[in-house]
Amino acid sequence: MGSAFDPQEFLNSPQQAAFDTRFPLHRAGDWNGYIGADEKDISIRTVQVTDKETQQQIERQIMEVALYTEDPKAVGDGGTAPARCRLSVWLDTKDGGLDMSPGKNRQLGYLLAATGHQDKKGVQIKPWSRMTLAGARVKYRVAHSPRKDTGELTADVTQVAASA
Repeated sequence: MGSAFDPQEFLNSPQQAAFDTRFPLHRAGDWNGYIGADEKDISIRTVQVTDKETQQQIERQIMEVALYTEDPKAVGDGGTAPARCRLSVWLDTKDGGLDMSPGKNRQLGYLLAATGHQDKKGVQIKPWSRMTLAGARVKYRVAHSPRKDTGELTADVTQVAASA
């Protein structure tokens, strides 16, 4: 049996409905969860930033990693589990690859240690890729901060560690 919804009637009639477009805010705190397995859950984007030393515009890469938890306490108002939050990992690059110098790519190192790909000293345990990170269990901390442009609160992952 077909739907009683009439698309033409809908489009041609004045509507009184309004819809909340806000994304439910992941609650702050420490959560047990996992890295998303969708292709869009682990991606790299390029941004333009001002170099602190030269004041010139440069390109930087950020690896965006979506973390999820099934814990209903993490779900913001109006949302349903799983709660989703983003870890933004600024990548230090050099000569077309990752910069392996001491003190570089620490955020990535924390993620790799949390997923069992390396130890805390940076000694590799096993090779890693998007596919080996996808679905990995982790513990993560969420904090809220206001957006610079709108003041609207955002939820971001500030720490990641091995899941207990």
